[in-house]
Amino acid sequence: MRSIDDYLDAAKQRNNIPSDNQLCKAIGVSSPVVSCMRTRRNWPSDATMLRIAELAGVDPAEALIDLSIWRNGDDGRVQLVWAELKKKLTPIAAMLCLFMGLSAALPSPAKAADITCANLVIMENNSPRDHFG
Repeated sequence: MRSIDDYLDAAKQRNNIPSDNQLCKAIGVSSPVVSCMRTRRNWPSDATMLRIAELAGVDPAEALIDLSIWRNGDDGRVQLVWAELKKKLTPIAAMLCLFMGLSAALPSPAKAADITCANLVIMENNSPRDHFG
């Protein structure tokens, strides 16, 4: 599991942000917010965590699960359940990402219809007499 510092540092590094103050601007929060996150005085809202995950290049579902684990830091049982859920969902999320990537590479239904029509026309124009004299 990543820490909030891992997320914040990854967001800074990935976007060439030199300071926490500038990171606050990129996230869209006021200056002391990142400091409060780093000292564990406050946790980000779900929406803010999604923005941090986006900047850090981390799967948003994983980020929200980590956030829930951090929020329940003093309850080991709740942390354990969230950690188990994360283990179960990570392969599913990976499969969904793979599927979405593959489906983006497939032709749209309109293109598929064009291909099918083109194949039918080609098949229609190719009779056995054309091939055997």
